[in-house]
Amino acid sequence: LGGGVRHFFRSVACQFSGFRVAIGRSLPFLFLRKLRTSLLTAAKTRGFSQQFSLRFLAQRLRYDRMRRNQIGESEEESMNTEKVMIEEPRIAKLLFSDVRFAWLWLPLRLYLGYMWFEAGWHKFVDPKWMGSGEALLEFWKRGLKMTPKPAISFDWYRSFIEYLINAEAHTWFSKVIIFGELAIAAGLILGAFVGVAAFFGGLMNWSFIMAGSASTNGMLFAIATWLVLAWRNAGWIGLDRWLLPMVGTPWKPGRLFEARRTNTVMS
Repeated sequence: LGGGVRHFFRSVACQFSGFRVAIGRSLPFLFLRKLRTSLLTAAKTRGFSQQFSLRFLAQRLRYDRMRRNQIGESEEESMNTEKVMIEEPRIAKLLFSDVRFAWLWLPLRLYLGYMWFEAGWHKFVDPKWMGSGEALLEFWKRGLKMTPKPAISFDWYRSFIEYLINAEAHTWFSKVIIFGELAIAAGLILGAFVGVAAFFGGLMNWSFIMAGSASTNGMLFAIATWLVLAWRNAGWIGLDRWLLPMVGTPWKPGRLFEARRTNTVMS
């Protein structure tokens, strides 16, 4: 019996030595299958108790079956919870991502930047805008008129304008509009963070439309929307060629922040 036990453990050790790499990389039931084969060999060659071997193997087989069921369920759950990614068409990738199409957005970008510069500069040299903000107050009051029909269609926006008038916000809000328009113009003309500049330009166009001033705001809003979609390549013929790789995005920092992070880790 002692020789049989020694032979049994020696056989198990050989099996473990031969399959230790597979154990680290494969699932547990593969190892149990090898262990079962080893036990059967030892039981046949050295006369182990057949009843003991069968009970032990029955337990192993139940565990083997349970592990297979668990793995199958986990794989099925992972397939069901897999994220669905809808690929954008190739033309969209070319227009909105490929830097070879940056020339397509250059005239629209310059035109929109010029329009914002003209509007901002006109307000900057006007004392009613740059000084007391009286021009902005008059604009808000015109939007609140109800005859012959209301200029502002939404009650919540009318309430917002009334709150600004009562708070006398025109004295400082006019400066925000002036320098905001000039900053948007600079970003679009120089090609610096075109997506951000176009977004805030579109936001101002939307605000003017909501306040009852259509004018050219609708067309400018449409151009701004397209430039926001093309934020990756619209400013490539400009400063974005260097700014975007250097600064990066919130979800993928650029070289500047990567260098800072590396210096922080090293210190």
